[in-house]
Amino acid sequence: MAQERRKAPGRMFLLVTGIIMVIFSGLVIILCMLYLPMMGILCGMMGAIEPELVQSLDYIIATNLVWELLITLGCSALLQMTCGIVGIVCGKKPRAAAVCCWLGASYTGVVLAQGIAYGLFNPFGLLALILPALYLTGAVLNLRQAVRESGVDA
Repeated sequence: MAQERRKAPGRMFLLVTGIIMVIFSGLVIILCMLYLPMMGILCGMMGAIEPELVQSLDYIIATNLVWELLITLGCSALLQMTCGIVGIVCGKKPRAAAVCCWLGASYTGVVLAQGIAYGLFNPFGLLALILPALYLTGAVLNLRQAVRESGVDA
């Protein structure tokens, strides 16, 4: 066990964050898939609901706000699931740390872009950066170990 830690010091970071990422992204994908039929039901019921709600729904549908949000959430969840699976599978392999670093950096960029686009830069919005930061920490620890093992000066 101790030798495995020396061999891949970021293994636990990648494993734990990978499992959390897979669970959360699976939930988001399921919710996105459940929301699509709900939009169809709401559009079909427009004549049977109150006029104020109809105006709000018309605005939401006309601006494509919901579809943009669904596409953004879906793509983000797929990237998060990919990061999680790669972190779980490649956590013990320092040679695969470059892939984990690349995925972690790209997911961090997506979280930052979503924060900018949706105005989530407040203390609670910054909590979304904790998981990518921990993932990236594990990937960098493994990358350092891979560089040490290869004997290349970095």
